Amino acid sequence: MKLFKYLSIFAACTVALTSCSDDKEDYSINTVPGVGVSVETAEMVVNEMKGIFQIPLVVTGEPNGYVKVTVKVMGTDDPEQEQAIADSHFYVTSETINIPADTKTASVEIRTQYLESRDPDRYFRVVIESAEGAIVQPLNTCTVAIQDRLSSPIYALSGPWQLEFSDYDNTPIVTPNATLDVVNEATGECQFIGFYPALYSGLVLNVVLREDEATGKYNMSIPLGTTAAEGLNFTGLGECDVIVTDSSGKTSGEIIGTWNDDYTMVQFSESICLAVFNEGASKGLWDRLSNMKFMPLL
Repeated sequence: MKLFKYLSIFAACTVALTSCSDDKEDYSINTVPGVGVSVETAEMVVNEMKGIFQIPLVVTGEPNGYVKVTVKVMGTDDPEQEQAIADSHFYVTSETINIPADTKTASVEIRTQYLESRDPDRYFRVVIESAEGAIVQPLNTCTVAIQDRLSSPIYALSGPWQLEFSDYDNTPIVTPNATLDVVNEATGECQFIGFYPALYSGLVLNVVLREDEATGKYNMSIPLGTTAAEGLNFTGLGECDVIVTDSSGKTSGEIIGTWNDDYTMVQFSESICLAVFNEGASKGLWDRLSNMKFMPLL
């Protein structure tokens, strides 16, 4: 019998309290000369499945107050480039960015929009139009290319998946609409969001997508020792983390998945465990998952 089957659990929440004080933050604009602002990079490439991303802004010099930057989103000058359309292919959170003196960095936040149609790369520019409290430097424009989802083998596998497995008691569990998010395209790190809501809605499952040189396909593995949830309060134990292990409690290595013949399902022959850890020590199992079958829905 698994140790925590009948114990209550709730997420440990941190409550941020606003201090009552007569002191008010000084939002005054910088008055020191020799302060400049620029974009960090002139070009960026993002996949349409990326979602929220940032274009970094950098302040040079030693400001004594805020630098208020206004950016403008516009098309490119290259007639051969397909143009991205604001509020259709992407959304900008705000075109005004306030940069504090003590950080001297900020970013323009943008969210890509996934479109089911197969599209060529689409381009747009983010231009620093003006700045209060700073001089706009020559590197004031970042050109962004939005790639179609299928341009990246890893992003091509992101999105909705159906996950099937059996729990500790061999009860079949189906998660019909888990989401595979790309964490780091370069390393293949991804995670399934909401992979086991029947147990706890906040659980994630970290996986790695790695190219098989022989087939060109991207195989999936589950790295051991990764965190499925943190800061959960188990009765009798206090605040704990949930760590993925193998059936023997191992926290290093990985569980390898295998595609079926038509690449519509990844199957895992080995089980994984959701182990409860408190202050770095294992306190037992929360669940064990076997007969795992993961199916992409896109």
